[in-house]
Amino acid sequence: MTAWFSKSDRGSGRDQSPAERLWWSEHPEQAVHACTRQPCTYVTNPKVGCSSIIWTLRSFESGERRSPDSVGEIHARSGASHLRPKSAKQARKLLGDPSRFTFTFVRNPFDRLMSCYLQKIRRDTPERTKLLRLLGKAPDNEFEIPFPTFIEVIETQTPEEMDPHWRVQSTQTLQELVRYDFIGRFERFDTDLAEVGSLISPEFSQYIHAERRQATGTKRLDLIDDRTADRIRMVFQEDFERFDYPLEVPVS
Repeated sequence: MTAWFSKSDRGSGRDQSPAERLWWSEHPEQAVHACTRQPCTYVTNPKVGCSSIIWTLRSFESGERRSPDSVGEIHARSGASHLRPKSAKQARKLLGDPSRFTFTFVRNPFDRLMSCYLQKIRRDTPERTKLLRLLGKAPDNEFEIPFPTFIEVIETQTPEEMDPHWRVQSTQTLQELVRYDFIGRFERFDTDLAEVGSLISPEFSQYIHAERRQATGTKRLDLIDDRTADRIRMVFQEDFERFDYPLEVPVS
């Protein structure tokens, strides 16, 4: 097991990278999920199957296999059988424990952003409200936010300012600071989650939750014009490079 963090001192905020600034914020407290039944730790990456993974960990930890009543139940702190750190300090301690199996999942940036747009921006959600404020629009405004506008707005944000649903994945998952035992891919989610389970416990597979995906419809990758694609490549350059995703827009 090789989970570790490279910084033991806070250092000056001016010199810190985006991941380091998140590291010393409440972010690890929100993003870290850990089991005690077997020493494993998961760092969430929204829009990359995190609901399925979190509920699987909850079920595995409790030893009780059941379906959640709602997505809200999956993400609620109350009633969580697995460990939800009470502070960023405790979360950092879990991530720095070399005896724990530490994992996360990533996704093609084009596909992840489109999924986020369809679910979080085209619907009445808190994330849409945030974006409307950034556009200078009233929260209850029915203004249609085109996908290129969505990208233009988040292009103005630093990675730590971004909402976790569209944050640069390298920053969201603290890649500079955590060494992972396993980084799965959404594109082969079922296979990779099964492999994670086999590395954690022979009993893990019976608790894997098959999430009922949000009905966002066909991923409208045709909405990504050439100029918007270039913006995405620039803003999410680290993700394309670190996780070796192709720079071409996937075919729908």
